[in-house]
Amino acid sequence: MRLTRIGLLTALGLASLTHAQSIPQVPAAVVDRARNNVYGADRTEDPATVSSISVEFGKNIMIPVALGFTNRFVTPFADPVVVSTSLSMAGQNGTGEVLIRNNTVYVSTTKDYPVTMFITQRDSEQYAISLTLLPRRIPPREIVFTIDGYTAARTAEHKEPGAGRDDSRTAQIKSVLRAVALNEIPSGFELQNITPGSYRPDCSGGDAEVSFDGGQLLTGSRFDVLIGTVRNRGTSVVQTDEKICAGRGTAAVALWPRIMLQPGESTEIYVVTDKSGFSGNDGFRPNLLRGK
Repeated sequence: MRLTRIGLLTALGLASLTHAQSIPQVPAAVVDRARNNVYGADRTEDPATVSSISVEFGKNIMIPVALGFTNRFVTPFADPVVVSTSLSMAGQNGTGEVLIRNNTVYVSTTKDYPVTMFITQRDSEQYAISLTLLPRRIPPREIVFTIDGYTAARTAEHKEPGAGRDDSRTAQIKSVLRAVALNEIPSGFELQNITPGSYRPDCSGGDAEVSFDGGQLLTGSRFDVLIGTVRNRGTSVVQTDEKICAGRGTAAVALWPRIMLQPGESTEIYVVTDKSGFSGNDGFRPNLLRGK
């Protein structure tokens, strides 16, 4: 028995191909929600000029930013961290698309397409600011973000300057140094080789010769860790300590696995530098023993 064309299509489950079907209209509420993801798209505010945004938990916000200029985002987090696969973090030399200073995130990109990022409080994933940035040829933006129910940063304002933040900073440095000593790459860091043009700290240890030739560099959002070696070039035992690389911009120094070096013996040295410029102190004084 010969099947008609429609009968054959029906038998194959493809009868829908023989007749045009109307596509259901997207509900207006869905369209409004998508449109309102661009902050200020409620037609009462220009999304390219708003200066403050109250973040709703779990909602991604699309905002226009300046293309090729620096944009400034003030966050409610005392110690923010940026997670992004489309933006690069600033390194020791300051180059990169994202730079973090205290509770402020600076973004500068020449990408002409949407880029995404999450901003969270370090060591806490409870709250996050989810952003889709839309680079445009507009002036630089400065936006203050707030989160309903989040008061940690404001509470910190009533403490002594640096209180709380210093504790968090110290805890993070200890965690990073522990991972490095265990030959691990800390979470959020990238491993690179130190090149001839790389930044190198000013170190002086007498017979304990510090070298970063052939060393390694771990770059993170807030800290960099330079990994080098210390070798006893003398003829007697040398006790090394962290002061051999202390100086402006240095947040911490550690030696592993030993600080007592026999003649010809070596150990690794880890120098942590803080990109934010926060030292935990009010300034620096010249060391009277340096150079003697």
